[in-house]
Amino acid sequence: MGENLVTKNHVAVAELIKNAYDADATRVELQFINARQDNEGRSEIRIKDNGVGMTYDEIDENWMRIGTTDKVRNPQTEKYGREKTGNKGIGRFSCRRLGYRLELTSIAEDPDSDQYIKSYVEFPWSEFARNTDVDEIPVESEVEYLENADTGVTLRILDLRDEWNQRDFNTLRRNVLTLSVVQQQRREGYKEDPGFDIVFDAPEFDQGEGSLLDQVYDAGWCEMQGMFNENGDIELSIEGKKIGKRSHTIKKGYDGLDDTDFKIAFIPKDKKHFRDTSTLSLERASEITGEYGGIRVYRDGFRVYPYGGPDDDWLGIDRYYSRRIGSPDEEFDDLSGKMDLHNDFNRTMLVHPRNENLIGRIGVGTDANLEMKTDREGFKQNDTFEDMKEGLRLALQWLTLQYSNYLSIRQKEEFQDQAEDFLEQVEKSKGGSESSDGDNTEQGGDLRLLMKMG
Repeated sequence: MGENLVTKNHVAVAELIKNAYDADATRVELQFINARQDNEGRSEIRIKDNGVGMTYDEIDENWMRIGTTDKVRNPQTEKYGREKTGNKGIGRFSCRRLGYRLELTSIAEDPDSDQYIKSYVEFPWSEFARNTDVDEIPVESEVEYLENADTGVTLRILDLRDEWNQRDFNTLRRNVLTLSVVQQQRREGYKEDPGFDIVFDAPEFDQGEGSLLDQVYDAGWCEMQGMFNENGDIELSIEGKKIGKRSHTIKKGYDGLDDTDFKIAFIPKDKKHFRDTSTLSLERASEITGEYGGIRVYRDGFRVYPYGGPDDDWLGIDRYYSRRIGSPDEEFDDLSGKMDLHNDFNRTMLVHPRNENLIGRIGVGTDANLEMKTDREGFKQNDTFEDMKEGLRLALQWLTLQYSNYLSIRQKEEFQDQAEDFLEQVEKSKGGSESSDGDNTEQGGDLRLLMKMG
């Protein structure tokens, strides 16, 4: 039943990541050891989370029980009110599907005391054969009581059944992308959710190391970073497809925003503009931008509401877009004529990103001259807050100019490819009449001249 219920290795690992999310973990770490087809040695996948953990009784009564109704009875997680994502009763099957042996270690609060319960259970799956009574299979287990401990679950899945390849690993990352996108949100009646980081330690695969959230930022057309320095100027840097790394300083001298920084990714609606399609499929990009688009604000590590999200266009990005303003701010007049753009300089802002196609976060400096409202819902309106908004809008205009330059580069490359294809067809058709040979030669010469002109 287990093998038929979970047929793919990447589906099985995704279910275990979802279990960590459903356990109100804020971080899950995945380590792959000798998992690739061309690696030798003892293979292992280790999955470690910092969720609420399970007591020994919960392992026995819920985790080991087929088709438990816990998710039906409790569709939201207890601590953060997350909508549970994992399929009921699939965790054990996923572990069995992945490897021949499992070592499960869990630490949870003891509901009957101030202590913590550490449970260790080892499952030799190969001994759970067909036509055997599972109650007769010896399973090694230990229970220990601790005075202080960090809760969570660690799964060591040993002697993997399948050899992983790059495609399996890429599919796994895409399947759990949306769990890692939003950092910090609140749900009525629950503690504020700090977010969920998925971190990989799998150097045998491309994109196998680091935070999945960072990989999402790297996968769209560009990532822009910026900071308001001590002079009130905005130091900008961008890394984008086909344009590489670039930097710029907006010299405005804004007061009261020292050390306020931001990171913004632009995810267009067309997959051909993505830098990394192994991470970001068009389907996942649509989910991310549709649900989680927008630029959120944080101060001292805590999110400032209501700023950010597809329905909170606090920077007026979509209003700007809908007005079809083509000209950039006069701040960028000195760039006119210095960049190859896809359109006239005074029409470049027509490709300005929409609010939903941006995901980003702003970290307000500790000493920034911004004061929270009495109800803690946003900042009081003052000149500093307006300066921050203006600075961010200018930064996005600079991003748009770089995007226009990218579109120009792409147009030229596409023209070059089309011209080369045409020339190839001309060469193939030279076996025709003398008159057509002359026409073809003349057309080919014209095209070569155009190609040289760019």
